[in-house]
This record gives sequence, structure tokens and C-alpha cells, in this order.
Amino acid sequence: MLKVNFFREFKIEYKDKTIGDSLSKSKKHLSLLGYLMLMSDKTFSKEALMDLLWDDDRSDNPGNALKTAIHRIRATLDQLDYPEEIIIRDGSSYRLNRDIPILSDVVEFEKLCKIVMDSNAENSERLKCYREASVLYTGDFLEQHKADPWVIPIRTYYRSMFLSSTYEAIHILEVTQDYTEAEKFAEKAVLVDPYDENLHYCLVKSRIKQGKRIAALEHYNYTVDLFHDKYDVTPSKEFIALYRDITEQTHLETHDMDMILENLREAPNKEAFFCNYEMFKDMYQFKARVLATKPEESYIFLLTLRSDESGVVRDAAGKLKRYLKANLNRSSVITRYSKSQFLMMILNEPKEISEKKIQKLLTKFKKENPIFNVDFELLARHIEATADVQ
Repeated sequence: MLKVNFFREFKIEYKDKTIGDSLSKSKKHLSLLGYLMLMSDKTFSKEALMDLLWDDDRSDNPGNALKTAIHRIRATLDQLDYPEEIIIRDGSSYRLNRDIPILSDVVEFEKLCKIVMDSNAENSERLKCYREASVLYTGDFLEQHKADPWVIPIRTYYRSMFLSSTYEAIHILEVTQDYTEAEKFAEKAVLVDPYDENLHYCLVKSRIKQGKRIAALEHYNYTVDLFHDKYDVTPSKEFIALYRDITEQTHLETHDMDMILENLREAPNKEAFFCNYEMFKDMYQFKARVLATKPEESYIFLLTLRSDESGVVRDAAGKLKRYLKANLNRSSVITRYSKSQFLMMILNEPKEISEKKIQKLLTKFKKENPIFNVDFELLARHIEATADVQ
């Protein structure tokens, strides 16, 4: 029996012998071998195989190139010392020797995922199958051949199958309140597709349910930054709402005020306070309440970045975030409002002075980062005191 591995690294094993991507510098003939192994029940004409590998006409003589590729395939397969011929020439066509039993990770993976997706199956069996499928899915289909046109739709197919099965498995675990394993499943899935917001939602939620609030908040902030930087968007309202769940915490009763104060105390820090938008909103509303009893000059500033060059705003905003945090007064509060905007709350300082400081920082930023061809727009509003309810 030949054992064939398609996920992540392509390789074929027979007894103690192995051939594959890691053992060969030439990738074209291994891509063809992978195709023949995957489609082991089919016969292919020379023309079909030439179109498969050289559909972009980069080969001056695809017929000779195919002959060379088949020769290399056979030489590579010879290293397995298999007692039968593996690639059969049938007239002007080629096929795999159908008398050879093959154990393929993608075939086993698909069988397992079908059980996971079967709502009529027992949940315990579905979870068992998912665990086995997850072990098989070590990475995308033929990762080292991801640019080959024939690989792309198949890679997408198996990735989608893995993610759909993951959602089913997590749903089962949420019903049984097994959030520890749900977290493990979500952690692997976000590595497969880091831009699937729902997977990040499942991961943060599983950590909240386990009381892992610090880890949940860290991944929450990571996800918000990721979507700002990659897609220039803010995550959905459903994801943002997780922040409230993270910050709701119940403590055991205590009369040790020193312990409470120690827990509340911030470590020494010279930087301005950067937070997510939900926390910024809470701090703004609290400050507005304070101003109702103790008036002072405090302002909120909206900073917008603009550029005609693609991608510049995204890259500049990432660096500007760190720059503002490091250079604004430590009593200032900053948040990312949109892909191109920051909100800043400057406390107990006249508007003209704050504006002058911010403009000076922005001028310095542009001078120190000439690669960012950006312009800045700065708007300011006085923080209005919250009126008392009569």
C-alpha cells in the first residue's frame, strides 16, 4: 500500500521509503505526480496533462516537457522500490496503476468531515471524527504548489471543508459547555484563516466562558488591530460587543483594601493611554459626568490621515498609533476610530495649546517618516458636561 500525503507537504511513503517535496528540488514533475495520485481512477491524454501544467504557454515544446516530467516521475517513484509499475502508459494516455492500494490523507479527511457535518450522527461520534480530521489537516492542500492553477480550487475546497467542520464542532462543544476544547479548535482554525472574523469571535468567547479574561482581551485587541490594518475596516457590532462580556467580572468577597488597590494600580508607564473604542466611550462618558460638577477645559480631537497612494494610510496609521502613544501626555487617551482616523481625549488643557502640541508631533512624524506621503486633518470639540436628569 502507498501512503499519500497532500496536506501541507506532498509525499508518498512505502514501507521505510519516502519521496516528496522535501526531497526534490524540481517541483513541476511532483505537481503532475500529485495530480495523478489525486485522480487515481482517471486516465489522461497527453494533451490534457500538457494543458494542466503548461496552460500559460511558457514551455516552447510542451510535448517534450511532458515526456521529461514523466521520466522524472518514474525515476522518483523508483526510489520507493515498489514491486509494480506505478504510472501506466495506456496508448497515448497516462494513468495510475489501479491495482495498487492507496491510503490518502485527503480521502480520509473528507470521509471524517462528512460525518462531522451529519446532524443525524451522534455528537460524540462527530467530535471524535473532527479530532481525527484536525490531526490530518496539517496545512493547506499542496502548500508548496499553491501557485499551480489546478491546485487553487482544490485547496479552497478542503480549507472550506475544514472550517465548516470546525464551526460544527465548536457549536457542539458550546451546547455541552466544553469551552476548553472549543478554544483549542478555534485557535487552530484562526491560523488556517486569520481573516475569518467568526473564528476570532469563537476564540474570544471560549476564553471569556472559561474566565480567561486577560487572554480574551489580548485576542480581542489583536483582532481589532488586524482588521484595521488588513482590511481597513472595524469588526462587526457582534464582535465589538464581546468587549462588554470581557470586562464584566465578579470577585469573591474581601475586606482587604490593600489587595484591591494593588490590583487596581497601574505599573509605571510614561505613555499615553491607548484603548479600544468601547473603553474610550466609557471614559468619555465618565469625563462628561465629572465636568458637570467640576468644569474644566478638556477636548476631544479627531485626527484623519489622507493619501492618494494605495496602502499608505494603512501603513502610516500603524506607525502613527505607536508614535502618538509614545509622545502624547500620559494623561491623554487615544483610540483607533476607523481605518484612517484616531480619537484623542486631552484633559485639563486649553484647545489652542493641545492643538499646537499635536500639530508639532504630526510635523515631526512626517519629517521622521518621509516614506509616508500623507496629509493630516485635525478637528476639535469641547467635551460637553452631561446634564443631570431631573
